[in-house]
Amino acid sequence: MITILREPDVDGVRRPDKVDEALLIKTEGVVDNENEHTIWVEYRFPDSDVVVHRSCHVTMKRWPDSLGATAQPLV
Repeated sequence: MITILREPDVDGVRRPDKVDEALLIKTEGVVDNENEHTIWVEYRFPDSDVVVHRSCHVTMKRWPDSLGATAQPLV
């Protein structure tokens, strides 16, 4: 089961719901470079471009230079 956000109800609120993963189209991807290794997954209903669930996992390979030498990594 995958937790998704349904279309807005009559109050305009998108409420979470559970859907069988077998009913959804799954797309996966990877970004791997000198700075990071990222894997991501998205789920859509068949014949729809609307993403109903998205998740990712990012592993930093090195501390970004843009944060400067004094910045400390989060532990």
